[in-house]
Amino acid sequence: MANSREFVGAFAPELKLFLDGKRALGIKYIDEERMLHVLDRLCVSRDRADGFTKELALKFTQPRPNWSQSTYEKHVNLMSQVAKFLNLHGIAAYMPDTKLKLGISRSFTPYIFSADEMKIIFEAADNLYAGRSYCYIHEKIKVKPDKAA
Repeated sequence: MANSREFVGAFAPELKLFLDGKRALGIKYIDEERMLHVLDRLCVSRDRADGFTKELALKFTQPRPNWSQSTYEKHVNLMSQVAKFLNLHGIAAYMPDTKLKLGISRSFTPYIFSADEMKIIFEAADNLYAGRSYCYIHEKIKVKPDKAA
């Protein structure tokens, strides 16, 4: 990522080395980079001498209300990889249990648009005005199919 932010926490050099190592292997690590910066912010007021504590690992992997099981597992797996990396580099780090499951129950119910609502949406999209700064002013894409077709 060209505009990568700098790591500033207690383990900044190691997090950068970890990320650079993954990228050197050809792994994009885009979402993981964002997660590493969240982890880095948690480390800002930490003392390196304490190592990477269980408290810190659990705080990073603590599920948020909007997390799915997959999001939780991504955080735990990343935390586990970082902990292994830190341990290999002589920094004591708590290794989270990667087999834990949240058992999240889904309360999300998708909204299904009615045919009339979809018609209103398509008509509104077809009547959008493209101003002078619109880069595709020469094109007009109909969202609603013609009846003749």
